Amino acid sequence: MIDNGFMATLMLATGLILGLGQLALAAEPELEKTAAAIREEAVRPNGDPEGHQLPLFGVWCPGTLPVNAHRSPDRQMEWIAQGHYVLPTFDFPVIRGGGDRPPLPENITEPDTQRFDSYYTESFRKAAALRLPFVLVGTQWECLLSRSPYLDLPEKDNPNVIMPDGKVEKIEKKTFPGKVCPFGSIAPWVEVGRLWTDNPWMKQLQEWYPEPPLVVMLSNNEHSRQTWITLEQNKRFMQRYGNKLEDDDFKRKVVGEGYIDRYRALQKGMRGGLANANWKEKTVFIAYGGDGAVCMGRWPGWMNYSLHTQDRVSPMPLMWDGCSTSYYQNHWSMETDYNVFSPQVSYMTDVFMKNEALRENPNFWYEVSSWDGYDGSAHEKKLHEKQMMSKREFYLAQHQSYTPARWAGFNRFGMWLLRPRVLRDFHYTVPGEEEMPFLAALMEAVDEVHDTQILREFWRKGSLVPNRAHPHPYQCDIPEQYKHRDRWFLLDADVNPQEYPLDYHWRIPVWSLALVRGEAPQRQWLVLAQSPLHETKEANVTIPDYKPVKVTATVGGSFFLVDEKTGAVSQVETVTRAKTLQASAAE
Repeated sequence: MIDNGFMATLMLATGLILGLGQLALAAEPELEKTAAAIREEAVRPNGDPEGHQLPLFGVWCPGTLPVNAHRSPDRQMEWIAQGHYVLPTFDFPVIRGGGDRPPLPENITEPDTQRFDSYYTESFRKAAALRLPFVLVGTQWECLLSRSPYLDLPEKDNPNVIMPDGKVEKIEKKTFPGKVCPFGSIAPWVEVGRLWTDNPWMKQLQEWYPEPPLVVMLSNNEHSRQTWITLEQNKRFMQRYGNKLEDDDFKRKVVGEGYIDRYRALQKGMRGGLANANWKEKTVFIAYGGDGAVCMGRWPGWMNYSLHTQDRVSPMPLMWDGCSTSYYQNHWSMETDYNVFSPQVSYMTDVFMKNEALRENPNFWYEVSSWDGYDGSAHEKKLHEKQMMSKREFYLAQHQSYTPARWAGFNRFGMWLLRPRVLRDFHYTVPGEEEMPFLAALMEAVDEVHDTQILREFWRKGSLVPNRAHPHPYQCDIPEQYKHRDRWFLLDADVNPQEYPLDYHWRIPVWSLALVRGEAPQRQWLVLAQSPLHETKEANVTIPDYKPVKVTATVGGSFFLVDEKTGAVSQVETVTRAKTLQASAAE
């Protein structure tokens, strides 16, 4: 069950923080300091001499429905006023073409002035006054290509998949029934891109905030597109490369290259539609997810979802300026936060893939989106009808406690494994009174990196320690060029299974990893130890090329500083703005 006492305490603390935050609105020096820190980290380049960018907190679904009004830009600006390191996120300023459908082209130039003013005016101008970078989160912008008039274009001009019989491939019962093609006409991609930005709404935002330090345009990136495993159904491919049907590496390569050209054309159109030269220069385009290679080795079919080749692990860094990868506990999957079959294990592979992305695109923006499959009671009812349940409900059905601390602990492990620019929370229809303790816990996980000196130093310049004593448990059909990459970072622990390779369904009582700085014999390690099911008071975790150290693994995750010279192991007391406010209130 949920720990009701803990929940009540945290909700009370959250309310206290929100109340104190209103007072903080008047504390201009503190507000300016927080805004400056957000701005500095958002624009800090990869490879900066200071080290990694400190993380920021962000959201999906920023207050576009009454049920997620607690995520609105106005609320986000309040969080910043309270001292939280939040990268403001706004919904992309376009009319929706009925229900939740993205807009039709003719809708884009007919703004709903009342909705626009109520949503953007106050918060966007506050962001401008504080010179804050910001995110505009949109749909999958290429979706317009798969409806009329683009779906009806002649074959030579059509951006969608053309089947061997010359007909456009259509998907039944879809709002956008087409499927974009990596070999189709490029011109419509540029045209559609411009529709999204060359309109009165976008012009108004540029007038209100003419010189932002950074604009991040985030695509939902879930539109239907041709995959490499179905190319025999693509007329254009068969005409050009029909003799290459048996060459899987070639198929992945040409599909990836085709999408690189087309998605960059879409962004070219969007950038060209902007009226302000500074926006054109400061805008980056990033996309949710990746191409499936994070599942590398988990099962034989993982390659069907990947576009890796002999030359690159993914075309993503050349298609986009960045990504928001999905560190998800999906409701349709049996992955949990306490088994080998888990996001934690999968995303250990993403460490080397992130490094590959930075090699391909040194300016690549890397962030993490997180979700536990939960979207409120109505959504849960629909899942039950499909014989599924979110991880929150699944854990409760297993008679486990599920608290904001457990959610934060799961995310701390992912954060320190991957060190993203942004931790972006995804929950769509969870009421604020239910969700705020969970959001507050994630903001604290971000805040503590900024406000705790030892954490800040290790985040900046610590090196993640690989555990080369054992292989990663996912080993199905690993390409030769990746067989010797470091993919395993879980520290050996006496409370964890001792047999290798680990079975997918074995429990991992303690998740621990280490970052190191300095050289032997004067190294220091920062060890994170997290125990999702219950606190583990004495766990001996082994630091590679050193020795076992005794730590306490908490549900929310605890940090320990290990000093090689003295042999000392000391727990790190984290500092956050929320804790400082609570301490002040207690006095």
